[in-house]
Amino acid sequence: MSCKREAKCNQCVGQTKAGTQCRRPTCKFGPYCFQHSPVEVKDAGSKGDGLFAKRDIKKNTTIGDYKQAEPLTQAQFDQRYPSGRATHVAKIGATYYDGKNPHCTIAAKANSGRGRNNAKINRNGKLVTTKNVRKGQEIEVGYGSAYRLA
Repeated sequence: MSCKREAKCNQCVGQTKAGTQCRRPTCKFGPYCFQHSPVEVKDAGSKGDGLFAKRDIKKNTTIGDYKQAEPLTQAQFDQRYPSGRATHVAKIGATYYDGKNPHCTIAAKANSGRGRNNAKINRNGKLVTTKNVRKGQEIEVGYGSAYRLA
């Protein structure tokens, strides 16, 4: 699996201690670089790795971008997942984005909330909080029609 991206890497939107915009590029952690990202990957017990808040995060905050994952056409998806079932793959528009490679995007590390969801992947592929999230809380999303799950 590769990290061939459709989305380009942008400049971090975080602020330095001096109050200026961070100059680091961000791909995997978009829209923030690793230092300014409000989330981190940690052990989530029986669910494997999960995405957790490093600090309090306000509702409607973008914390990741699924379009940084590997894009797949329908034919590529069908070849890789002949059963039509896959984990960590989101279909956005006509393109599938395979988040299995953790070096591509952290958005795919958000686990199923099973009704306790505090984030969603919007139509543009952005992982956005739907509630205020407290420091240490796991970021959890609902796996609905936008996802292809095992």
